[in-house]
Amino acid sequence: MMATMMIEFQNVTREFQGPTGKVAALTDVSFAVEPGEFVAVVGPSGCGKSTLLLTAGALLTPSSGTVMLDGSDVYGRSGAVRRHLRAKKVGFVFQQFHLLPYLTVYENILAPSVALPSPDAPKRATELVERFGLADRAQHVPAQLSTGEKQRTALARALLNRPLLLLADEPTGNLDPENGQTVLQALVEFAQAGGAVLMVTHEQGATEMTHRTLRLVNGRLQDP
Repeated sequence: MMATMMIEFQNVTREFQGPTGKVAALTDVSFAVEPGEFVAVVGPSGCGKSTLLLTAGALLTPSSGTVMLDGSDVYGRSGAVRRHLRAKKVGFVFQQFHLLPYLTVYENILAPSVALPSPDAPKRATELVERFGLADRAQHVPAQLSTGEKQRTALARALLNRPLLLLADEPTGNLDPENGQTVLQALVEFAQAGGAVLMVTHEQGATEMTHRTLRLVNGRLQDP
């Protein structure tokens, strides 16, 4: 019996309407990431990496093709079901962090519980504060944090709901080597525990700890 892939693209194309007609950001993209796997997608700016990640995260409906999330056709479901699947199964880590500026570190980490309420969310948030070395920053707002502290907060937030899949968009792009290594190690540990990681990056060094690397050029996956 074949294992269920955590995320699978089946001939996915995503087009946008440009000033002179349709522009394809992704063209006939097919790949899969299984549980326990850490996969990187590399390519130059503008090649479609962010579009791929948003499509994988049930945030951007493809023009054609199918996206399977843990065995479910995510875009074949209603918007409400899709939002629930995203909250329950997907964690996002962004280069620009996207922390809420008026919330503390602890409150930012706890924020995903709004979409997926859980009685143990406060305890889980406290554990993540400790795990990522943020205890002395727990009551600080993002403006009072270093860049590394912001990214660790964002990573802790992504893990709050115990997702099955982490989607990381240039997670080391704004970090010094030490903090970048900390983030990559956390992604490795997530995969080792059975989760799946899909990371897009243009930094070749960020792929050294992944299981495999896919290359995206002009919206198309290239042969290894």
